[in-house]
Amino acid sequence: MGDNTRLKKLRMQRCLSQRELAEAISIDRSMISLYENDHREIPTSTAKLFADFFNVSIDYLLGKDSINSGDINKRNGKRLYQ
Repeated sequence: MGDNTRLKKLRMQRCLSQRELAEAISIDRSMISLYENDHREIPTSTAKLFADFFNVSIDYLLGKDSINSGDINKRNGKRLYQ
């Protein structure tokens, strides 16, 4: 299995419960628990939902990239990475 700790970290940063996140992206709350506890791999289609919701790349969400695509370059107001 992978390392899905970023999903929980992102959710906690937004002060969301698993239920609130599940409702926001229309998936079952129990699936979020399974993903966060690394009992199930996040399917690509679901990872895209999470990435879009949290404004991060899928690679960042899955811990494969340390750069958050939502980081903004303050000098020119553009994203550093897409």
